[in-house]
Amino acid sequence: MAGAAALVWARLFPGQSPQSCVTADGIPCNVVVRSHLESGADKAGALGQNFLAWSQHGRLNLHGALSIVDTDLDGLPDSIDADDDNDGLPDAVETLPGIGTDPLDADFDDDGLSDAAEVNYAAAPPYTYAPGLDIDPLNPDTDGDGFLDGMELAAGHDPLLAADAPVWGDADANGVVNAADVLLLTRAVLGLHVLEDDQQARVDIAPVMAGVPSPDNRLSVGDLLVVERILLGQASYP
Repeated sequence: MAGAAALVWARLFPGQSPQSCVTADGIPCNVVVRSHLESGADKAGALGQNFLAWSQHGRLNLHGALSIVDTDLDGLPDSIDADDDNDGLPDAVETLPGIGTDPLDADFDDDGLSDAAEVNYAAAPPYTYAPGLDIDPLNPDTDGDGFLDGMELAAGHDPLLAADAPVWGDADANGVVNAADVLLLTRAVLGLHVLEDDQQARVDIAPVMAGVPSPDNRLSVGDLLVVERILLGQASYP
C-alpha cells in the first residue's frame, strides 16, 4: 500500500513534502491521495470491508488510482464531483445557455476572477449572469477600458464602468504617475515596504507584450522600469 501511495503522490504532487503539502483549497494532499487510492480500488466482493482490508486482499488497483480524474484535487473524482474545477459554480450551471463557461476551468476568461465570482457579482439571483449587473465570465475586460476585470477589482475600481479605470503605475492612487510612485515601488522591490493589494495591482505592469501590460502577479525590477518610463513620458498605456 505504501508503494502505491508513493506512486500516486508522485503523479499528483511531484516534489512536494507530505508534511506541508496542501491543495489550493487547503485540503491536505495526503487526504487527496488516499481518496484516489480508495476510488480506484477494486471493491468487488469487498462490501463492508475497509481501506486496510482492500490492501490486504489485493484489491488496491494502482492503475485505477492513477486513472482517477480529479480536476480540482479536492479528493472527489470528477465523475461524482458537482463542481469539477471548484470555482463555486456547479458544473450543471456552467454549461447553461447564457453562461457557457468550462466546468473544468475555474477562470474561463483568464481575468483573475473565478467564474462564480463573476456570475455572482451582483448576487441576485445567484448562478445567473445578468449583463450590466454581473461581470462577464466570457470577457476578460467587461467594460472594455483596457484593464482586466480582476485587476480593476484588486485596484479598487469598477469593472463594469469604463469611466472608472486605474492609471497604470499610479501606486498612491492620486490619478497621476509621479516620483512618489517610483519611490514607493522602489522600496517595495527592495523589500523595504509592502504594498497594499490595490497598490500592487496598479504597478504590476510587466511584462509588456506588443505594447500591452501583462501583469504576472508579482513585483519586479521590470515593473519599476516600466513605471519609470511612464514618469519620463517614454511609455503610455490606456
